[in-house]
Amino acid sequence: MNTIYRFGLFEANPATREILRQGTRVRLQEQPFRVLLLLLENHDRIVTRDELRQQLWAENTYVEFDSSLRVAVGKLRDALGDDAENPRFVITVPRLGYRFLAPVTIYAPSQTPPTSSSRSPEQNFSAASGSSAEVVSAVPSNLKRRQRWFWAGIAAAVLSLGLIFVARYYRPAPAYALANSDTILLADFVNKSGDATFDDTLKQALAISLSQSPFLNLVPDHKVNETLKLMGRAPEQRLTGETALEVCQRTGSKAALEGSIASLGNQYVIGIAAVNCQTGAVFAQEQVQVSRKEDVLKSLGQASTHLRQTLGESLSTIQKFDIPLEQATTTSFDALKAFSIGQQVRNTKGPADSVPYLKHAIELDHGFALAYGVLSTAYLMMGEDGLGSDAAQKAYDLRSRVTERENFAITTYHNNFVLGDRIKALQNCKLWADSYPRDLSAYICLFFDTEIIGQYDKSLPEGLQCVAVDPDAGACYADLITNYAVLNHLEESKAIYERARARKLEGADIHGSRYYLAFIENDDAEMARQLAWASGRPAAETELWSAQSNTEAFHGHFGQARDLSRRAAESAARNDEKESAERILIQAAFREAIAGNFALARQQTASALSAASFEYLRSVAAVTLACAGDSGQAAKIANALDKTYPSDTMLHAFWLPTIRAEIEINRNHPALALELLRPAAPFELGEHIPLLPAYVRGQAYLAAAQDAAAAAEFQKLIDHNGLVANSLLGSLAHLGLARAYAQQAQSSHGAERETALAKARAAYRDFLQLWQDADTNLLPLQQARSEYAKIR
Repeated sequence: MNTIYRFGLFEANPATREILRQGTRVRLQEQPFRVLLLLLENHDRIVTRDELRQQLWAENTYVEFDSSLRVAVGKLRDALGDDAENPRFVITVPRLGYRFLAPVTIYAPSQTPPTSSSRSPEQNFSAASGSSAEVVSAVPSNLKRRQRWFWAGIAAAVLSLGLIFVARYYRPAPAYALANSDTILLADFVNKSGDATFDDTLKQALAISLSQSPFLNLVPDHKVNETLKLMGRAPEQRLTGETALEVCQRTGSKAALEGSIASLGNQYVIGIAAVNCQTGAVFAQEQVQVSRKEDVLKSLGQASTHLRQTLGESLSTIQKFDIPLEQATTTSFDALKAFSIGQQVRNTKGPADSVPYLKHAIELDHGFALAYGVLSTAYLMMGEDGLGSDAAQKAYDLRSRVTERENFAITTYHNNFVLGDRIKALQNCKLWADSYPRDLSAYICLFFDTEIIGQYDKSLPEGLQCVAVDPDAGACYADLITNYAVLNHLEESKAIYERARARKLEGADIHGSRYYLAFIENDDAEMARQLAWASGRPAAETELWSAQSNTEAFHGHFGQARDLSRRAAESAARNDEKESAERILIQAAFREAIAGNFALARQQTASALSAASFEYLRSVAAVTLACAGDSGQAAKIANALDKTYPSDTMLHAFWLPTIRAEIEINRNHPALALELLRPAAPFELGEHIPLLPAYVRGQAYLAAAQDAAAAAEFQKLIDHNGLVANSLLGSLAHLGLARAYAQQAQSSHGAERETALAKARAAYRDFLQLWQDADTNLLPLQQARSEYAKIR
């Protein structure tokens, strides 16, 4: 049976070999059309270059394949009005092939075309960061950064969207409808009522109402702020009149939405006008009159509903996504005003400064779900996971009082950082992307969560889509640098960094990722440049000093590593990031434990636990204590975590198996340790200490005298240097490998023994080279020298 593919404004008919754009035929040659069909037929995955060659080009054209494919894809993009640098339909996946980005609906010619697009589960697993629900925020090679930026991006989404309107009543087709690709700017309300509680509050309310729409494409706050900066204006500059039109023009937007409220006797008149950015002409407007202040929000929501359809949104999506504004926010104007100020402060000064305003909004209305949600993201951006989780739980409990988009965000946050259920979070984010296919926050969830569970091959396309959706999504660039490095595509990794710099994205996470890449390439000069860049930038100093402390420990310079960890923790504390500071210190304690400094490791762990007690800290603390020989306390913490977080994916698949296996190694039960580690195998590339389960598994195999299996586990860390980077496990893996081969030589004879000895000597030399100027009192160094001397 013939099928028709619908995507965006286009339909492709394989039977007639034609493409229609809103009923009008689009000219496209045969070969580009065949490329399109292959991409549409496989829209749930990457179509590799080999597949394209085998199915579309004869063998004798193989020599010209590269240029022929580039020409065909170029012609396809021209026909669709697509852009290779900022694609909406066809994205290039370097070294792999191409992938179709847009939602695809498939139907038979005899059917009525569906009114909304559908996506396969795999296609929904394509992701990025930041423009949808102002309630969730995130993390990548560094768990702290992943969480902070992940939720930062999602938080910046719901409310920074700002401008969209809701409609319930049928109207004729609009005379001036916006296209799906058009962007619109939300200007500030002009308040002529004399009531200061309306200042900024109505714009915030309208933003929440409009953000329900999957059709309208709003200019995010960060782009507005960047544009104002280029214009020589302050971020606090009000967007009205000529200023609004200029920002609208500079951001390439089609329209600006201008709102106003005025007093008319004892009544209020509310107006919303859609203004053509190029001509300044009003092409759509709504006006309502209300007799009571208490009815202003309700009437504003109804006006925005009407305007949504006037601007071209379908009645079906308006009916589906239309929560009354007073239900989606609060009935208290004072609470909404405090919330609005908090949003402004966060956008201009940062999350820490916004917390008092958000807390005040909640004090005024204990049922203000959205305020709890945004507060949770502010805490996450500050590294305060515990406080963030508490606020997220409150938001989740109240989620019936938010819009559908915010519900997706709150549920995602709850799944990730309260339950820790990454699989459920991914499922929710697929639905989110299905409902809001241009929502950056849904995609960043898919990108980062796929990384966290260690599936870097699957996360790469998601990261590429992230920056396709928002070319200024800095957190996604940072993770793409890491993602490419993990997959050993180092040139692509550096290219992503340069793309970020070209867009003037200068976040600490981007520079931190470039630092790790430089370490992988043994580029000391680049590492020094990144450290120099961080100097004087508090957030960057925290990130880069922590990274450098790992580098020093990797080479056995524990004195310097301790000093840098202390400085990084103090920097975090000065920035009011208490949990970030404790995270740095517990990581330092873990280094001490695996280096054999057991007493210091136990002391530092006790200190960290007395200062904070969030899940990640306790997980690392339990591993640290187990490695330091305190099996009883480690088991106690592990059992408490197990009981408290029964749904946490990485706790049960990564941390608990590793903790309990280390305890069994201490008890001389290596076979049981190996059995306990089985659930960790599919997830061991994930989390903040990647391949830790493999390292512990290697130790268990050594204890069980399974030398070849032990060597394979330690070699796994060495082979994944793009992932392990400057973790101390990376250098100690060489020592573990040497011991495995030395042990194998003891149980072998003849040529097999000589081969094992040669491999053992080489591995010992590699380790001793890495630790050539290490602190002399370190136990691994003393043991390695003694062991190596016996087999030379």
